[in-house]
Amino acid sequence: MSTTQSTIQDFVNVIASEIACGVDSAVERWMAEIESALTDPELTTLGRMNAAKDVLGRYKRLTGKTWLQKPGNLYTASALVEAAKAGMDPAA
Repeated sequence: MSTTQSTIQDFVNVIASEIACGVDSAVERWMAEIESALTDPELTTLGRMNAAKDVLGRYKRLTGKTWLQKPGNLYTASALVEAAKAGMDPAA
């Protein structure tokens, strides 16, 4: 591998690592908020569920998502785009 190719690969690896760290931090933050909502001793069981729903609702508003992929349903990005264009809900 030439020096230029090595430098480009190193750059791509650094960017990919930074993106992965950012995603990990964001997921951990959302999980901490949900955990806090579900374990708040000052809330009733219904209050905890509503607090967790509020966290989910805020996530959806901030990301512009109206639905989330269900576990076990792995879609490619292109399949999701095509379903969205067709007005379909691939999570259903």
